[in-house]
Amino acid sequence: AYAGGYNTSDRTRDVIVSGDYAYVADGSDGLVVMDVSDPANPTPVGGYNPDHGFASGVAMSGGYAYIANGGGNNADRGLVVVDVSDPTNPAYAGGYNTDGHTYGVVVSGGYAYLADAYGGLVVVDVGDPTNPTLTGKRTLSHAYSVAVSGVYAYVANSGSGLGVMNGSDPANPTLAGG
Repeated sequence: AYAGGYNTSDRTRDVIVSGDYAYVADGSDGLVVMDVSDPANPTPVGGYNPDHGFASGVAMSGGYAYIANGGGNNADRGLVVVDVSDPTNPAYAGGYNTDGHTYGVVVSGGYAYLADAYGGLVVVDVGDPTNPTLTGKRTLSHAYSVAVSGVYAYVANSGSGLGVMNGSDPANPTLAGG
């Protein structure tokens, strides 16, 4: 049964919950932080909007939100890292500008794995969230989403279906199957 909701002002693309907060990738409104301690009455409490961006995905790790930012031709395109240690006042921490339009992000083992459209799978070292650096990438036809389990990255690859990447060497992800 429906428990509650909140109508955001743009097109919500992704959400992740951590504690009493939902972190919503809300398109041109960027990251919207919602207090969901009362599920029947979610309430916006903060947010961060990348310059001319389009938040398509969000991941959480260690007090940071990692936004897959698919729009704009600026330094905020690609990966945007936001310090959410105070969910009511999210602040820019760092970023990495990709070649494509980033649709999805997963953080695992100190790396952000980005589904970067025609840029394919992009692996970014986020050991220092304030200074993300490129580790490796693998060109694919059109990466929309990514999931990671162990050393494998599973990429939703548009018309080519599922691409399975072996990321045991993050600097050189190789095609394992699909």
